[in-house]
Amino acid sequence: MTTELTPAQLNDVPTLRRLREAAPVHHVDLGRGGAEWLLTGYEAAVTGFADQRLMGDGGAGDHPIEEAERAGRVIFEEDLVDLSGRDHQRVRRLISRGLTPRRVAALEPKIRQIADELLAEIPGGGSVDFVAAFARPMPIMTLCALVGVPDADRPYVNAYVTGRVGTLPDEPRALSPGPDMTSPETAEMVAYLGALIAERRRAPAGDLISGMIRQADAEGLADAYLVAAVRLTLVAGHRAVTGLLANGLAMVLRDPALWRRLPERLDEAVEELLRYVTPIALSVPRHATAPVEVCGAELPEKAVVRCAWGAANRDPARFPEPDAFDPARRDNAHLAFGYGHHFCLGAALARAEIKVALSTLLTRYPGMRLVEEELVYRTGDLREPRTLRVVLEP
Repeated sequence: MTTELTPAQLNDVPTLRRLREAAPVHHVDLGRGGAEWLLTGYEAAVTGFADQRLMGDGGAGDHPIEEAERAGRVIFEEDLVDLSGRDHQRVRRLISRGLTPRRVAALEPKIRQIADELLAEIPGGGSVDFVAAFARPMPIMTLCALVGVPDADRPYVNAYVTGRVGTLPDEPRALSPGPDMTSPETAEMVAYLGALIAERRRAPAGDLISGMIRQADAEGLADAYLVAAVRLTLVAGHRAVTGLLANGLAMVLRDPALWRRLPERLDEAVEELLRYVTPIALSVPRHATAPVEVCGAELPEKAVVRCAWGAANRDPARFPEPDAFDPARRDNAHLAFGYGHHFCLGAALARAEIKVALSTLLTRYPGMRLVEEELVYRTGDLREPRTLRVVLEP
């Protein structure tokens, strides 16, 4: 039997609990053009996504980025997130080899500066929309600093990223769409990044783009891969942080005592927020290159397989009292950043941003108060409130 699920249900705790309790693997229709297999148990997620047979490219081809460039087409950001095959490996290498723990540690003072500057722009007194004023711009500005976007250009990149993400369609589109489907804004961004890459090639700096250029040149990769890697970093790199900050803050501010306790064990609290909130509901798809058995379920060859991360992160077989938020929880091997070959490359950066944001807010606004009790969410897999009104200094 095939179960129909909506994007909202992928974020609904009772729905996910019922699915997980019924079975760790389900045949579902997510409204994406065909039936898929959904993993809801923790063991199913880690064993299934560790299986090399669930790493196929689904027929996307080995070189969709170069093929699109030769045809004068642009791959959309959402397709870059789902990219598989050899091009996925190439883009992933460009990002991962530059996004090192040393680079993240060196960026922390800049993250604190960005947080302080955003908070300084908020007028004193009254309520403020925390999403618009802080949770959305902070990770984007951080990524701009990481990548090497000049200060003067960061408002443009922020406007593009928030506009594109805010208008992504619920229905999937074909990989490498034709010119008639490429928005002028996307074409302009691609041209902007191409010019920035050319400038960094002439005058290298200590940023991520400069490191990517050295690596791409050493591997003989076309600039199309550099543009794709930077676009993917900017677009996919901020969504989890925005969702975590907005939803996490809404949750802890409902209990002022909990808000005041967070500084006691901030590292553990950040991990528990990631597990409890799980900002990205659904994994990118895996494509079975051969029949696979996952926790007793027989998945046929060419099956499309995804994981409901929120369900796995509340599996009582892995986490004691999973529906309770415990800021001191230990052994917290959550799956908020995914698992396997699509594990989030920016996990260390996201953790640093969340920790800096929370420590800054806790230090400056220990009496911070939630105003908006009933939150309205954007559509899609990402559970991001449209607004979150708070009072910083009651």
